[in-house]
Amino acid sequence: MSAPIWAIMPVLAGPEMTIAAVSDLLAQSVPLQILIVNQGVEDDFRDQLEKIAEQHPSVMVWHHVPSLPSLAATWNRSLDAAWEAGCEQAFVVNNDVRLHRETVEVLSLAQQYE
Repeated sequence: MSAPIWAIMPVLAGPEMTIAAVSDLLAQSVPLQILIVNQGVEDDFRDQLEKIAEQHPSVMVWHHVPSLPSLAATWNRSLDAAWEAGCEQAFVVNNDVRLHRETVEVLSLAQQYE
């Protein structure tokens, strides 16, 4: 079996949008390892993210308070962690999007034809 695809989502605000985007990631047609990177959200929102991680073994939450120096630093550190864990494919996604359930599968297939 191949290594899981990682979905990496930096989060600074927007609880409703984030919860919807995480739900879309959990509903993908291929299994994902989801890394939510908390860049300094409010305590109530942090608790929500932790509850999601407790309920779903495929979800991890990192907390960076204060946040890393830039969004690029967050992406780079998260991608380094994915590669170090044996990940072969990673999908970096904003927390303010909605995703079709086959988004990651289609992107993964398209990558094979490059």
